Amino acid sequence: MQVAGPCRRYSRCTGLSAQQVSGFRLFGVVFALSTSQSDFEPVLRRIFGLCPQTDTAADVLIGSRFLRGEAAPEDIPAWLREWLLGIDRSAGLVSMCLGPGGQPAAATFVDNMASFAWASREFDRIDVGVWKDGAPERREGAPGPGRSAAPAREVRATSSIHSVLPPVLRELFLRRERLLVHSAVLRCPCGTGILVAAPGGGGKTTTALSVLRKGAKLLGDDLNILDVEADGVRAYGFAEMLNVSEETMGFFPELRNAPSHVPEDSGSHKTVIAPQEVYGVDCLVDTCSVDVVYFVAVRGADPEAVRLKPGEAFGRLMHAQTFANGQVPNDFSFERLSDIIEHVNVYELVTGNAPAKLGEWLLANCRRHAGAADE
Repeated sequence: MQVAGPCRRYSRCTGLSAQQVSGFRLFGVVFALSTSQSDFEPVLRRIFGLCPQTDTAADVLIGSRFLRGEAAPEDIPAWLREWLLGIDRSAGLVSMCLGPGGQPAAATFVDNMASFAWASREFDRIDVGVWKDGAPERREGAPGPGRSAAPAREVRATSSIHSVLPPVLRELFLRRERLLVHSAVLRCPCGTGILVAAPGGGGKTTTALSVLRKGAKLLGDDLNILDVEADGVRAYGFAEMLNVSEETMGFFPELRNAPSHVPEDSGSHKTVIAPQEVYGVDCLVDTCSVDVVYFVAVRGADPEAVRLKPGEAFGRLMHAQTFANGQVPNDFSFERLSDIIEHVNVYELVTGNAPAKLGEWLLANCRRHAGAADE
């Protein structure tokens, strides 16, 4: 799946040497990660680290031109500075805006520090950064009032880049007429492709693991790209580390001794696990059809799937395709989500109270759900 070696070529937007760039391919788009700002490099590599590596020319550079840096505030566009000073600072809320040229930006606050990402007007570069109190944070040890916050706070703010990058990537893929969806997608041993969606903390990862450990193959546990093709709906995976809660760890014994890749002092309450280290090197696949969609509802004594009406299914899919407060759909989103509902059966999945048994139930029923006649 992976091809070793750095990206030797890069797009005109980078201006970086070959040693400063690594390339990762995601559904036909090559992302090159700048290593000129080492603070963000580990976070970016965790996000893209399971994607196939490539040495082909980069389409999009992801960099950090002003990470708590020595760059002057003027290096950040005025519209972005003004917006960052005025957004809602509610903990955990990711907000979205568009610049004067339609370029998207997303930000969230952690310990009064804003982590943000924004794309260039041409969508050939995405930058990430951290702000505090309206001014770029300086590196630790720098003199004056701009001195860095405690290292643990900085690590938490830097790690939250994981939550502000997807809204910008969603806009990038919309430009390419593809849908980035907050979901898990798996190919079951029978060949049926299932998409599992839920709000954060709503049981998506637990449900995906219940199927993965029974022999299914995983495309992505958190982000997947959907395309409507002549023969139906197809998913292309954004393979990432698994972010597993303590509760989920308790359901599946094989996870308890898995190496954790969570950064020290990140503030995360979840364990970060590489799926190949638990379920084998062949547990990931790049693509599969989407034959049935499940929206998880953690309740009940036994698993049950309830077919959703088209209007309800559309609303839930739209929510799964929205990553930030203020992010709005466009005409293409409406059109493609309507196409998906026409091609794929959509259910509310009542999980029951035994996650370890849920996977067996899904594998026994997913093929029937995919081919069920209208009720």
